[in-house]
Amino acid sequence: MSRVRIGRWLLTLVLVGGAAMSCAFDWSGNHLLHPLWHPHARYHAAALISLSYWTPFFYVPLFLPGSSHWAGIPGHEPRVMGSILYPNLVVVGFCVLLTVIGWWLGRDASPQ
Repeated sequence: MSRVRIGRWLLTLVLVGGAAMSCAFDWSGNHLLHPLWHPHARYHAAALISLSYWTPFFYVPLFLPGSSHWAGIPGHEPRVMGSILYPNLVVVGFCVLLTVIGWWLGRDASPQ
């Protein structure tokens, strides 16, 4: 196995493992689902977890020279009315919008 392939597998393991552990730990009984946490604190934590997952899609390429939001063939990005439209950013934007709307709708709710 080549050095590059080992590096790719290692990075994949770290990224997938980190994502899985983050979900498992944040949504466990000693964090977000802890019975002693105030319900409103849980609510804000859930919204922040969602936003912390989705928002990096918008800015990570700014920190990685040579990277792009487009996963296809360079120069073949879809365009709408002459402007590049990245489909993955549309989906991410929709998820962020739903998170913000959900937070806004429930921000004044009292515990039941």
